[in-house]
Amino acid sequence: MRKIYLIAVFLLFWLTAIAGNPVIIKEFNREKSVTPCKLRFQQPSAEQVPDKTTSRTENAPASITGKSYVTFYDYGEQKRNCDLRIKEAANDSIILEDLVIGAFDVKAKYDAESGKIIIPTGMVIGKNSTYGDVTLYALVDPDRFGISTVPIIGTVEGNRISFNYGIVGAVPYDGTTMGIYMMPRNVYSVESTGKATFMVGSEEFNVPLIVSKTSENEINFIGLSAMSAGHVCYSVPIHFNEKNNTAFISEESPVELLPSQDTPCYLKSIDSNYNFGQLNFTVSASENETILKADSYAGYVYVYNYDSDGKPIYGGIVMLNFEITVDYNIYTARIDPENTILNKIIYRLDDETKTAEVKGCLDGLSELDIPSKISVQNVDYTVTSIQNEAFSGNKSLLTVYLPASLKYVGTDAFCNVSNLKNLYIEDLSSWCAVEFANGNANPIYNVFFMDEENWGKVYFNNTAFDGELVIPDGVTSIGRAFYGLKSLTKISFPDSGLNTIGDQAFGDAVKLTEAKIPSSVRSIGSAFSGCENLADIYLSEGLETMGDNMFYRCASLREMVIPSTVKSIGVNTFMSCRNIVTLKSLSSVPPKCKVIQNVSPFDDFCLKATLFVPADAIEKYRTVDGWKKFRKIEALEGSGVDNIKSDVNGTAEYYNMNGYKVSPEHLSPGIYI
Repeated sequence: MRKIYLIAVFLLFWLTAIAGNPVIIKEFNREKSVTPCKLRFQQPSAEQVPDKTTSRTENAPASITGKSYVTFYDYGEQKRNCDLRIKEAANDSIILEDLVIGAFDVKAKYDAESGKIIIPTGMVIGKNSTYGDVTLYALVDPDRFGISTVPIIGTVEGNRISFNYGIVGAVPYDGTTMGIYMMPRNVYSVESTGKATFMVGSEEFNVPLIVSKTSENEINFIGLSAMSAGHVCYSVPIHFNEKNNTAFISEESPVELLPSQDTPCYLKSIDSNYNFGQLNFTVSASENETILKADSYAGYVYVYNYDSDGKPIYGGIVMLNFEITVDYNIYTARIDPENTILNKIIYRLDDETKTAEVKGCLDGLSELDIPSKISVQNVDYTVTSIQNEAFSGNKSLLTVYLPASLKYVGTDAFCNVSNLKNLYIEDLSSWCAVEFANGNANPIYNVFFMDEENWGKVYFNNTAFDGELVIPDGVTSIGRAFYGLKSLTKISFPDSGLNTIGDQAFGDAVKLTEAKIPSSVRSIGSAFSGCENLADIYLSEGLETMGDNMFYRCASLREMVIPSTVKSIGVNTFMSCRNIVTLKSLSSVPPKCKVIQNVSPFDDFCLKATLFVPADAIEKYRTVDGWKKFRKIEALEGSGVDNIKSDVNGTAEYYNMNGYKVSPEHLSPGIYI
């Protein structure tokens, strides 16, 4: 199938063409559309080369010949796609048609017993008119563009093919290797469940699609952008009406993004007067097939400029006889549990647990309102999680509402959602317990992404946050709940019950100056990393574990008292705390320090600061890893309590149960003398 390439192509509509034969005026030359990339040869390690003879997959089909797929791959932060067809070849081989970004065919072997496609590399798969022969390589190291001639292995399981390496078509250039067709990361193909057919000029096109029923009156398709050589793919909703057998694609639903211009492309209707509109379909459904036939010419268009009068100038193509065929009856089919769409939010349903995971949202959504429960075909599902990278890079989201039912947010779920201005968190207590896979999973960081004058607002329990955070009674642990809450100035903890303060719990809270940890807390992770103005923190007796990076970049700290109950101190706990001049450890047994490659938790200040420890433990501290790096180790004042006299007018002094003096300003619940 010949490909259509759409970089800066004028869409001109001739009356004669519209009447009988719409065409592109100029077809883009794909060989000049790619940006070359220098590659280097690199052999993978033995662990990187799978055993293609003994490893097996479950549910591998006996044959994949004749099947069509949509192939996906990651190109930087973009998810791109192209098509793939499997054809029969001589000597029990197969042809992977259009494997390399819809441009070149590759010969391979399929072993049905193991479910493996074995693709040899280092062979010429085509020709580029400018640079010469195109050679296939395995991209074994995407970070450094390392290529190899080891086989690429495709693992077939059910309707999916997963490839172990990135795929590169490369040509020689000026004595080096220059990649011109590249599918770098996470390459996989999903078997099509439909197709789009149409005419461009006199040529017929047949493009595989993945079509899913996503709600009671909506299907979505992915894959049409494959015809334009691996652009950024969107999931396109088609709304249907069973009563009158009609359907339509909204004019606001982009089909793909043209990466070179960062411009969305749309499917629209086009008439003889060059007017664009909503693309409507007539629907006919049988037991196992549905055909959606466009009522007018289909324009595959994008706006690339505006004339002097402000009118848009379009690029793209006109498609005659545009139809979408679905491999099932869309009226009677079950809603796809992997891609259920309600109010423009995409969910994955778990029928066993009756829970739902948020996978993302449709393009262009500005207000994301995730409910606690959704109902699909009269079944209720509780929304408990958000998928990895669900909204990563989404620049449309301005307002987000998150429910109390949320338990887990995946890696980078809200990474670079940089235009977020309002975040509504339904319940503060439940928010403390949410497990965030990393810092970029928490949307709070994005509210304070810019300079202070551009900060947005966070709302807890429907009340705008004013800087003072009161952790509710009953909270037993705090995860990354407040990471990036830069407007945080004060924290009030409950007197009892709180046991754990986890990694990055208050990370990057740049306005926080003091904190008092209650005696119930046993473990603290990297909770205060990046709190650069934190100058006064009190750790109560009862604390046992001080985690890795606990005070990383807390440059305002000058004094620190480590309770006698602390047993371990992690790596880089005080990294970049260069201004600490006094450190007191109240335990007679030096807490165990995590020392890696002779780097201790105290390296940034141990040469100039004074370490105070119990008098009878000085020699122990001088011999233990980590502590022994201090040049000055002195005895704590008041190593015991004796000669007690009554003085009603005297100043009260307080000692903990180990006999060490404690400041009255830093008393927490407990027993004192």
